[in-house]
Amino acid sequence: MKINHCTVAVTATLFLGLAALPAHATTVLTTDILQWNSLISTPGATVNFTNFGLTPGTQDTSYSNSTGLTVSPQGVTFIGVTANGGFDLSLVNATSAYNNWGTGTLLAGPATATADTSYIQVNFSAPVTAFSFNGMTYGSGSHELVFTLSTGEIFNHVATNVLPSAPSFFGFTSDTAISSLRIASVEAGGSKALIDNLILATAGGSPVEPLPSDTPEAMTMLLIGSGLACFRFGRRFLPQGI
Repeated sequence: MKINHCTVAVTATLFLGLAALPAHATTVLTTDILQWNSLISTPGATVNFTNFGLTPGTQDTSYSNSTGLTVSPQGVTFIGVTANGGFDLSLVNATSAYNNWGTGTLLAGPATATADTSYIQVNFSAPVTAFSFNGMTYGSGSHELVFTLSTGEIFNHVATNVLPSAPSFFGFTSDTAISSLRIASVEAGGSKALIDNLILATAGGSPVEPLPSDTPEAMTMLLIGSGLACFRFGRRFLPQGI
């Protein structure tokens, strides 16, 4: 039996490539609450900081330490981490200079000038596949919010913040359980990220597949390389002049 060495080589490359492919999480971020609701099953617990309360008679209550604020029974911990390794996290009410929404109680993180140097760290005691929250930045104009998930995925989004503005909605669904989230506001001079109404849920829809990358994947490069090698090998056995 004649063995086609090129077929063997390409098949072997295909199996090796598939075995080497890492498992990637697919997470969808939407700013449309109706779309997010269509991608989840029944929503779970809600973290509302207005219900959590403030120290009586104060504009804000500080949780600026390594343990931050843990909300039970939802099992969510918030920690404000600064660029120099310190901590800055506060609940702020409607009379605080940092509360642009005008009502309710919000959670305010540290000021930041560069992505991920200062941020609100959100840890879920029980990993979730879907969650949403209202987000905003302190100051005038629009500032970029950067979200970093435990899956390694990073999302950039500009949060509208024209005084007095309504908060922006951010909803996430994923095919992989998420155990933590980082929220950073990016602005020269420092802008605080503020959040409220965190809802935990379970993804129940089919996340939209991301657009293909312009950069060839490793699998594609392996197949191209093996094909070129087979072409060169095959030419050695062709009659001269072809």
